[in-house]
Amino acid sequence: MSTDFRSILLDWYRSTQRDLPWRESRDPYRVWISEIMLQQTVVKAVIPYYEKWMIAFPTVEALASAPLETVLAHWQGLGYYSRCRNLHEESQAMACEGMPASYEEWLQIKGSANTQPAPSHRSHSMIESQRSTGMSSESMPGFRLTTAQGRSSRLPRKPGRPNSCQK
Repeated sequence: MSTDFRSILLDWYRSTQRDLPWRESRDPYRVWISEIMLQQTVVKAVIPYYEKWMIAFPTVEALASAPLETVLAHWQGLGYYSRCRNLHEESQAMACEGMPASYEEWLQIKGSANTQPAPSHRSHSMIESQRSTGMSSESMPGFRLTTAQGRSSRLPRKPGRPNSCQK
């Protein structure tokens, strides 16, 4: 990405950024929850769910210890319930082993963007960048989201995960 485009994009972000509850903290748990909720769901719809979720499950340990039925009840209305089941399952491993510490470890988490092959697509940020700058996709070569295809193969999961934490 060229320096000029980077500056334009950052200037645009600074002038148009929204005050969103998940931006109030750099806590990896809160960021993870927001990222999963925002998959296939518009921001406006996610905000009340996120706020209620953080009251009910303020930590990964709280989520991990909650019964799945309770977690699913808090997710009701967001759709794509596999996202919720994956959050619950992964939280149980994280409660024992800690949050992932690297990009590679995050890619091993069920539901992360690169764990399932999916068609390439233009990102929302790219579309917004094009609208605000008047730049076309041809003027931004290589600025396109791709799947895990063509990247290094997935790392094996940690031995015993998630069973290593079972009581």
